[in-house]
Amino acid sequence: MNAGTRSALFALLDDCDASDAAATSRLYTGFVREHICTDVAMLDAVCAAAEGEMREGLHAVVLGDYEFGRDLEFGFDGQIFEAAEGDLVAESAPDVERDAGVELLIDRRHHSML
Repeated sequence: MNAGTRSALFALLDDCDASDAAATSRLYTGFVREHICTDVAMLDAVCAAAEGEMREGLHAVVLGDYEFGRDLEFGFDGQIFEAAEGDLVAESAPDVERDAGVELLIDRRHHSML
């Protein structure tokens, strides 16, 4: 990412049930940095870094993919494995170009929206 595209980054969490009485959609702008975690063992350190920034008034949007969540939940390492009955439980997609992971986008501003 170059400096010209940084200001164009935003996250919109749209709530279809938002109303005038409950503006529950959120827009995050003012991108500062990102923290990326592709190793479950590093998740606590990445979260601690984001927590420190949130204490300073910044906001975090967490993006996590299925594979990372599966690995975190089941201690799975991305290879095919079978249940005791022989049923296929999970398989990594061979065309995935990056490691499974969690990305935390750190932003300066948060706006409540309809």
